[in-house]
Amino acid sequence: MAVSIDEDEELWSSLVEHRLKSRILDIRILDDQLSKVKANYVLNSLPVNVLIDPEGRIIDARAPTPSDPALLRLLATYALALHD
Repeated sequence: MAVSIDEDEELWSSLVEHRLKSRILDIRILDDQLSKVKANYVLNSLPVNVLIDPEGRIIDARAPTPSDPALLRLLATYALALHD
């Protein structure tokens, strides 16, 4: 899941359109919701990668970036690796 706080809706929409074939769920958070999300997930800076299991529990509040090989190891630890 990718969460965006982009103010530019057109830019965000074009990104979502570009990634439609991926398995990434794109969500946009508007200004009126941002403070609640920051408080609930203790976000002090952006961007941040959070690994959440299928039941919605936070596994790692500061997960590695998608390009970091450590993410695959973390996913394997929790048997969350993506399979085609």
